[in-house]
Amino acid sequence: ETLKAQVAETFRKREPVAKLVNRNLHKDGHTVILETSGFPLIGENGELLGYRGADRDITERVQAQKVLQKAHQELAAQIQELARANEERKSFLYSSSHDLRMPLVAVQGFANLLKEEYGDDLKGEAEHYLSAILQSTGKMSDLIEDLLQLSRVGRMDTEPEEVALESLLEAITTELEVKVPKRKLNFRIKEPLPETYCNRKRLYQVFSNLLGNAVKFTRDMPEAKIEVGVRKQGSKREFYVRDNGPGIDPQYHQEIFKVFRRLHGSAYEGSGMGLTFAKKIVESWGGNLRLESKPGKGATFYFTVPEAQKSSTAKSEGMSSDSSG
Repeated sequence: ETLKAQVAETFRKREPVAKLVNRNLHKDGHTVILETSGFPLIGENGELLGYRGADRDITERVQAQKVLQKAHQELAAQIQELARANEERKSFLYSSSHDLRMPLVAVQGFANLLKEEYGDDLKGEAEHYLSAILQSTGKMSDLIEDLLQLSRVGRMDTEPEEVALESLLEAITTELEVKVPKRKLNFRIKEPLPETYCNRKRLYQVFSNLLGNAVKFTRDMPEAKIEVGVRKQGSKREFYVRDNGPGIDPQYHQEIFKVFRRLHGSAYEGSGMGLTFAKKIVESWGGNLRLESKPGKGATFYFTVPEAQKSSTAKSEGMSSDSSG
């Protein structure tokens, strides 16, 4: 009825018809969708003689659009379901880690109290057992903290800010040198490093994990040579952390970013979550963390961060001072 009214109004006004979509019943019984365009034929006395135009069969196009629309709707529903499932996973991870921490704190507290009060009286196996308890609970505490940090990525981050990379890297390298005072660590920071605009705490964690990883896997080298720098990669800037460690076979370049994945088993300390954590942080910025390495050739980790930006407030202040001067 709406279409009929639209056609009647067009005829009454003697207006051209442009891409009027209408359904028609074909002689063999199936429905055909046509797109009609035409112009009015006016007689000598101004009367409407009819319309001259053409019909184009758009049945296949309309059907394809319906299929595409349905596919988009299904994809949107799947994305929404994945987002919901991911949020549930993060919540479960956070609550589970938090619940595990409480009884662990109690075990650690009583074990430390036992050591303080009765440590001098414990001999032989008893002393060994207590030491094992403290060591194991310490590892468990580190693991739970890693799980909590992983669950918080992207959920509890503060606003981005300008970060002075030189001071940030100096703090990290100093901390790592204190942890292994007997190691010969040669950190080389290729300056100048550009301004960086992101969450400072998260950037600290990324560099801390990558540099800590480099220190860990160069322990058998006479001198650990670790370099930090930045390079232009197309329209983006990539930071890198390079070491002279044993290197990693290309077949494992994706495996090492999986949670709890440890290529060397228990040969090296750690929970196997550091690289997973760093990758999640970088991806939460819309960036990427990747590895280039070959056995015996060391390893280089590359990652992208957001371009440095000035806040709208800073921009407006700058414009005001320029205009006033």
